[in-house]
Amino acid sequence: MNEFKLYVKGTQKSFKTDSVFGEYFLGEVSLLKNGLLRPLYLLPNGAVISVPNNRHIRLVPNAFNLPSSFEILTPLFTVKVKSGEIPSSNIVYKNCSYYIDKWNYYYRR
Repeated sequence: MNEFKLYVKGTQKSFKTDSVFGEYFLGEVSLLKNGLLRPLYLLPNGAVISVPNNRHIRLVPNAFNLPSSFEILTPLFTVKVKSGEIPSSNIVYKNCSYYIDKWNYYYRR
């Protein structure tokens, strides 16, 4: 089980990641523009979103050789909708350890 420490104004609290839940975007996208900080992605329904490079996970074996479409996972609060709407089927409620496990699998192998 993962654990993280949260520092707020001189105090420290530890949390088990299995007890921290949040909303995430999980869905198929196509890369429109690979920005330095926030790439643009096209969703199958025509919506365009932007997410920070340091927060989203490209669920592909090699992030430097991207297929024409692929899945990404990112905390929902990091998503900026440029046009259209995010389908409700792409919004998932997961615990923090799910995100951390995916991050470790795709970026620390």
